[in-house]
Amino acid sequence: MFPFLRSASLLLLALVLPVLAEKPQVLQTPHYRILYAKKYEPIAGEVLKVAEGVWPTLAKAYDAYSNYQTIDIFLLDPGDYANGEAVYPYSRVEIFVPHLNWVMRGRANWIGNVAAHEIAHVFSLRQKARLWIFSDATIGGGTINKEWNWSFLLPWVPLPAPNWWIEGIAQFESEAAGYDTWDSQRDMIVRDAWLTHSLPTLGEIETFDGEWIQGERVYNTGFAFLRYLRDRYGIDKVRQLAVPKPLFHFGGAVVAVYGKTLTELYSEWQASLAEHYGSFEELGRDTLFDRDIQGSFTQNLAFSPDGRTIAWLGNGDRDYALNWIYWKDTGDVTTRSGEPVMGEQGKAPGLHRNAQASTWGETQGAPQFWNNGTNPVLKRLPTTLPRNFSERRTDPPGTGRSDEISSTGLEFNHDGTRLLTTRNDWYSTYNDIWEYELHAALKSESEKWHRLTWNIRASYASYHPTQSHTIVFSKFDEGSSNVAILDSAGRVHELTRFQEGQQVYNPRFTPKGDSIYFTLGIGDREAIASISAKAAAWDPFANLEDSAQFPDSLNLAKGQRVRFITPLSRAAYRDLRFSGDTLFYSSNGRDGVYNVFARRANDSMEYRVTRNRTQALEPLSRNGNLYYQGYRQQKFQIFQQPLELKPEGKVPAATDSVPLLHAKKK
Repeated sequence: MFPFLRSASLLLLALVLPVLAEKPQVLQTPHYRILYAKKYEPIAGEVLKVAEGVWPTLAKAYDAYSNYQTIDIFLLDPGDYANGEAVYPYSRVEIFVPHLNWVMRGRANWIGNVAAHEIAHVFSLRQKARLWIFSDATIGGGTINKEWNWSFLLPWVPLPAPNWWIEGIAQFESEAAGYDTWDSQRDMIVRDAWLTHSLPTLGEIETFDGEWIQGERVYNTGFAFLRYLRDRYGIDKVRQLAVPKPLFHFGGAVVAVYGKTLTELYSEWQASLAEHYGSFEELGRDTLFDRDIQGSFTQNLAFSPDGRTIAWLGNGDRDYALNWIYWKDTGDVTTRSGEPVMGEQGKAPGLHRNAQASTWGETQGAPQFWNNGTNPVLKRLPTTLPRNFSERRTDPPGTGRSDEISSTGLEFNHDGTRLLTTRNDWYSTYNDIWEYELHAALKSESEKWHRLTWNIRASYASYHPTQSHTIVFSKFDEGSSNVAILDSAGRVHELTRFQEGQQVYNPRFTPKGDSIYFTLGIGDREAIASISAKAAAWDPFANLEDSAQFPDSLNLAKGQRVRFITPLSRAAYRDLRFSGDTLFYSSNGRDGVYNVFARRANDSMEYRVTRNRTQALEPLSRNGNLYYQGYRQQKFQIFQQPLELKPEGKVPAATDSVPLLHAKKK
């Protein structure tokens, strides 16, 4: 689904073979075969429901009744990232079961969205392409050993269609089936391009060539353009674009269907955007926080407790979305009362970066918890990370990089000496919890990294407010994620046991540490919810047989409940953060744009904090200022503004609950 993760045929075979080695289960109908590991049976059933639901519409729209092959759908779990892929000549689809949670996409109803999208690829591209036994052809010729030599090369593929149409029509059909929407992130990309006068040309979105954001520009520009054509000329004409099969150029199909050139229609769409986005020009521009924080993918700003150091994840001058840990000595010192005082005289701010990217992963065979035998308190054991590569770089000397996908989250410990994050080890793709030592000049880079879990598939790690060795996080397993705690002895306690696709995002201890707030995603709805930090944990050993305290048919321990702070709704609630008794979060529920809102303890009022042109995520309050991640000119950057809470309205009473919600019995 993501262009930078598209695999060649060998990778496709490598991903499929592990599934086959496990003797996959098969769900089969006249239209589909779904191959999956037994533990993913609920997801397989959901995929089959989606697939059969879209079949009649797609088969009719793309004339597949006379040219239909059974579609094979493989459910895979190669690591902690979400993706999907369609190989249309062979009627084959792959779906990665981890739930998508990415800043460039909405995260609701991932399985339905990716299944409908990839199946739409098969139908639309089999209609558009010339299904020959050859995948491509090249004609060429030339002369040699002449005074003047000439040569020519003419490549040809049987699918004369640009990537904006290939991906746009798949998203278009997913939306038509009810599994996708024109969400806040998609709108953000097009809105920012219009506001900054940087809408791509048709030539720029024919391919995925470019930096990492180019893929989403291709997807969303194509999706938006096709939605405009639907609203202006009707849905049938949009689908008819798959019928003509020009030998070389997609523009001929457009003229055949619409009687206008592709350039004319694209200009019409661009002109229509003023009606949608003109009002955003009246909003003030974001104020950049710090010009030393560079790159197109900057996130997770963190302040040390004393205010001397800031840290963030960023990609620097790279054009790919891998994040390193950066930090900077600010010279600021903050007293306990929160009043800033002058920094050390003559101290120049310094900019640093760790020598490895902070990424996702797993190491095989290591225990879930351990002790080195010298102290009953867990020792944070270093690991060797042979990740350094030589390269030209413009950030400070002594840095290196990893080729792996970026981490989630960044947070200082209580004394400001370490940073907490989740990332992978060198040889795998599963997330674990790590700490990184900032001020350890005599240690090697590998000795600064301390691994706290093994094979746990963790995200959103956050410290307890008073117990520095207690960490709350979201733990992924078998298509669902749960609230979990890592204690000072290295033991993991799962406080929930969701097993039907529920997702837990951004768990955070309350300021007193007695409760945990988190965002709970169920299908296409989300809510802010809480659970007691002392809730009984699910014990896999006790639950080999039904436990009296936590039967395996339940999602919560007996007597426990998830309390909803907001009602379940189609609004998304991202990036929960506490500042004193005030909870900050980003939501798209009010106006379709991610803005920062706040709630205070024992107060039903919701307060608006930002009114942003594109988005405001990852809110962080400090010393009367709000810091947040925004998007401007195709870059994710850190911005700031004075903190002001404006009453927005009362939040409706949350009557939802999931006490002892039954899940699939294992």
